[in-house]
Amino acid sequence: MMKRIHHAALFTADYAATADFYRTVFDAEVPEACTQPSVVRIGGVVLHVFERESIRGDWAPARLHHIALEAGDLDEFVTIRDRLLAHGACDEQVIDFGVGAHVSLLATDPDGGMLEVLVAVEDRATLPFAVVPHE
Repeated sequence: MMKRIHHAALFTADYAATADFYRTVFDAEVPEACTQPSVVRIGGVVLHVFERESIRGDWAPARLHHIALEAGDLDEFVTIRDRLLAHGACDEQVIDFGVGAHVSLLATDPDGGMLEVLVAVEDRATLPFAVVPHE
């Protein structure tokens, strides 16, 4: 039986910009230089990042839709959301997946790859932002 997904691999056209993004938004452990792949650690998530000059900003692997990262608590979610907003990587919208589930936001990395950031929330009445229902 499989234990878990060990890592996800992605391409970037600009390793320095991608490394800075994951380091400043998610407090990721990121090597300074690209090592093909560079191992990026975000909590328990591991990304292998490869730099390819020919990758366009609108390029995405045919079968990878997005990567979802779970915040440890609401405070961390708010911090990450603020950082993503400061980078222009997301809009104000937070999606509510219903009682007992989570809220999430959608963002993009420097190469246009989709990221989802989510957090489990029990009490929607105390959220410091508006939410829209998941459709």
